[in-house]
Amino acid sequence: MRVLVVALFMIAAAGCGSDTSDPTTAAPATSTATTEPAADPLVGEWKRTNTCRQLATALKQAGLGDATRELVAGEGFVDGSSTTDVCANAVDRDHSHFFTPEGQFGSKDAEGDIVDDGTYTITGPGTVIIHKEFGDITFHYTVTGDTITFDPVIPDTECSTDECAFSKLWSVMVAYPGLTWQRVG
Repeated sequence: MRVLVVALFMIAAAGCGSDTSDPTTAAPATSTATTEPAADPLVGEWKRTNTCRQLATALKQAGLGDATRELVAGEGFVDGSSTTDVCANAVDRDHSHFFTPEGQFGSKDAEGDIVDDGTYTITGPGTVIIHKEFGDITFHYTVTGDTITFDPVIPDTECSTDECAFSKLWSVMVAYPGLTWQRVG
């Protein structure tokens, strides 16, 4: 009797393990577990301490140097006085940008208050478009460990509207092209 039970067990086990179906027509396996898509490394908060000279240099390199005096005063680096050196007596300013998994973009000033907002779309590896009320601005970014650099895509064309000119200035001020930002969240 014992031999018969073992034999039946072996036959049943062999039958369960055999598959005579064609693998090209087999029904796909289903899984009850869902996997969240991997978050892009852009998602999070990025902070740096910006200086007046960095902004002045970035604007000059982008061909936007004429706006430097007004912008560095507006960003709180200096008091706006008319000295020969626009960055004389300037103070450094902490600033951060955040990108949520839901597609929200924002910036925080030195006090941690939100001073800018919008939405964003990642269009490919290392490319993001930030959607603002004055238009869509494209940036290339590179994440290395806990640092990121932004490089705005600035059209070579001359601007015929204030909105276009502002979008160029804004893109440089957001990116500080080539300088690193540190992940803080």
